[in-house]
Amino acid sequence: MIDSLQANSSKVGKNELQLDNHYIVTMKGNASSLEIGHVTSLVKEKGGQVLQVYEHAIKGFSMSLPAISANNTIAAIKANPGVISVERDAEVNIAKN
Repeated sequence: MIDSLQANSSKVGKNELQLDNHYIVTMKGNASSLEIGHVTSLVKEKGGQVLQVYEHAIKGFSMSLPAISANNTIAAIKANPGVISVERDAEVNIAKN
Protein backbone atom coordinates (compact mmCIF):
# COMPACT_ATOMS: atom_id res chain seq x y z
CA MET A 1 0.00 0.00 0.00
CA ILE A 2 2.76 2.48 0.85
CA ASP A 3 4.48 1.89 -2.50
CA SER A 4 1.29 2.71 -4.40
CA LEU A 5 0.76 5.85 -2.27
CA GLN A 6 4.29 7.02 -2.94
CA ALA A 7 3.88 6.38 -6.68
CA ASN A 8 0.80 8.63 -6.73
CA SER A 9 1.93 11.37 -4.40
CA SER A 10 4.20 14.37 -4.09
CA LYS A 11 6.13 15.76 -1.14
CA VAL A 12 4.57 18.94 0.26
CA GLY A 13 6.23 19.55 3.59
CA LYS A 14 8.76 17.76 5.74
CA ASN A 15 6.12 15.44 7.23
CA GLU A 16 3.37 15.63 4.62
CA LEU A 17 2.85 13.58 1.47
CA GLN A 18 0.17 14.97 -0.86
CA LEU A 19 -1.96 12.31 -2.56
CA ASP A 20 -2.42 13.05 -6.27
CA ASN A 21 -6.05 13.54 -7.34
CA HIS A 22 -7.36 12.77 -3.84
CA TYR A 23 -9.45 15.40 -2.08
CA ILE A 24 -11.41 16.00 1.13
CA VAL A 25 -14.78 17.74 0.78
CA THR A 26 -16.11 19.41 3.94
CA MET A 27 -19.83 20.08 4.09
CA LYS A 28 -21.68 22.46 6.43
CA GLY A 29 -22.37 20.93 9.84
CA ASN A 30 -26.11 20.90 9.22
CA ALA A 31 -25.81 19.15 5.84
CA SER A 32 -28.34 16.34 5.50
CA SER A 33 -27.59 12.88 4.14
CA LEU A 34 -29.58 13.90 1.06
CA GLU A 35 -27.34 16.94 0.46
CA ILE A 36 -24.17 14.89 0.90
CA GLY A 37 -25.65 12.25 -1.43
CA HIS A 38 -26.30 14.89 -4.09
CA VAL A 39 -22.65 15.99 -4.06
CA THR A 40 -21.28 12.42 -3.99
CA SER A 41 -23.54 11.58 -6.97
CA LEU A 42 -21.96 14.47 -8.87
CA VAL A 43 -18.50 13.04 -8.14
CA LYS A 44 -19.53 9.66 -9.55
CA GLU A 45 -21.17 11.23 -12.63
CA LYS A 46 -17.87 12.98 -13.41
CA GLY A 47 -15.91 9.70 -13.23
CA GLY A 48 -14.66 10.13 -9.67
CA GLN A 49 -14.79 7.73 -6.76
CA VAL A 50 -16.07 8.41 -3.25
CA LEU A 51 -13.56 6.80 -0.89
CA GLN A 52 -15.07 7.48 2.53
CA VAL A 53 -18.02 9.43 3.94
CA TYR A 54 -17.54 11.37 7.20
CA GLU A 55 -20.56 11.91 9.45
CA HIS A 56 -19.31 12.46 13.00
CA ALA A 57 -16.38 14.82 13.64
CA ILE A 58 -17.05 16.57 10.32
CA LYS A 59 -19.64 16.22 7.58
CA GLY A 60 -18.13 15.41 4.22
CA PHE A 61 -16.22 12.80 2.27
CA SER A 62 -12.96 11.90 0.60
CA MET A 63 -12.75 11.29 -3.13
CA SER A 64 -10.41 10.56 -5.99
CA LEU A 65 -10.88 12.23 -9.36
CA PRO A 66 -9.51 11.56 -12.82
CA ALA A 67 -6.84 14.18 -13.52
CA ILE A 68 -8.48 15.18 -16.79
CA SER A 69 -11.74 16.29 -15.13
CA ALA A 70 -10.56 17.24 -11.63
CA ASN A 71 -10.68 21.04 -12.06
CA ASN A 72 -14.20 21.06 -13.56
CA THR A 73 -15.52 18.63 -10.96
CA ILE A 74 -14.02 20.62 -8.08
CA ALA A 75 -15.56 23.83 -9.45
CA ALA A 76 -18.98 22.15 -9.65
CA ILE A 77 -18.66 20.84 -6.09
CA LYS A 78 -17.59 24.23 -4.73
CA ALA A 79 -20.65 25.81 -6.36
CA ASN A 80 -22.90 23.76 -4.05
CA PRO A 81 -24.05 26.02 -1.17
CA GLY A 82 -23.68 23.16 1.34
CA VAL A 83 -19.95 22.77 0.63
CA ILE A 84 -17.48 24.61 2.86
CA SER A 85 -14.23 23.51 1.21
CA VAL A 86 -12.46 21.12 -1.16
CA GLU A 87 -8.84 20.44 -0.23
CA ARG A 88 -6.15 18.08 -1.48
CA ASP A 89 -5.80 15.02 0.72
CA ALA A 90 -2.41 14.30 2.26
CA GLU A 91 -0.77 11.66 4.38
CA VAL A 92 0.74 13.37 7.42
CA ASN A 93 3.34 11.79 9.69
CA ILE A 94 4.44 12.86 13.14
CA ALA A 95 8.07 13.92 13.19
CA LYS A 96 10.42 11.85 15.31
CA ASN A 97 12.81 13.87 17.43
